[in-house]
Amino acid sequence: MAKTAENRQQLIRCLKREGSSKAADIAGDIRLSSARVRILLSELSDEGRVRTEGNGRSRV
Repeated sequence: MAKTAENRQQLIRCLKREGSSKAADIAGDIRLSSARVRILLSELSDEGRVRTEGNGRSRV
């Protein structure tokens, strides 16, 4: 569970730094698979911590 929390924090930091990014770009930056990043983005979106944009991008 600690690794998941760390991955979520890395993802949020990446979005704060980049502004908005696609899952594949985030995955390359934080060294996770695109599929895992999409799962984390979905969880964070459900919690209201990030929002998805219509063009496949997400932002904090």
